[in-house]
Amino acid sequence: MLKQEPERFSPSVVLRPIMADYMFHTAAYVAGPGEIAYFPQLKAVYKHLQVDMPLIWPRTSLSIVEARIEKILGKYSLSPIMLQAAVGQIMNELTRQKNQLASAALWEQTRHDVLEPLRHLRNEASNQDQSLAAAIETAMGKIGWQLNQLETKTIQLYKKQNSALTAQLNRAKNYLFPGQGLQERRLNLFYFLNKYGLDWLDGLVECTPLEYVVHYFMGLKILTD
Repeated sequence: MLKQEPERFSPSVVLRPIMADYMFHTAAYVAGPGEIAYFPQLKAVYKHLQVDMPLIWPRTSLSIVEARIEKILGKYSLSPIMLQAAVGQIMNELTRQKNQLASAALWEQTRHDVLEPLRHLRNEASNQDQSLAAAIETAMGKIGWQLNQLETKTIQLYKKQNSALTAQLNRAKNYLFPGQGLQERRLNLFYFLNKYGLDWLDGLVECTPLEYVVHYFMGLKILTD
């Protein structure tokens, strides 16, 4: 059937790239991460069918950063990659930096100042009475727990007072990492073309390195200047 009625057959996902390379004699193929993962598995098929396998070149991976997002990042001294973390985690860090009473160093020093005398007391008691040492150890655990609760409550209070900051971080995160994934997998190029036209594409080509090293974040202002 294959020889007599070849038009009844079509290449599968495995044979499609091999068919294309046979017909067009491909020199290089720009592939995404998923394609790169399965191309090595096709080497034997290329060899069996006597088709030259093209050079597999990783496609450039990048996100476009609009001015409104750059403004949020600059305001809080954040790099785009930092927004991969949970917004709550970022809020905790910014809250600690902005408010002395929420400083991690302050609470660590407080725990040390409160618990260190009890540690000495426990060590002394352990040489005389293990039950007394155990009681002191229990008390230390309760005091440590209370201090942790106070620290958490302090951070939550400041975070509640900064609801605008939470909204800005959520906006920036949803833009750069929509659905917890990369922007390029969710936000269509036509969003930028409809909004900014075609002129910025020349700047994109000039600014984007050919070498595939990392995921790039491109500021739209740089591309349009």
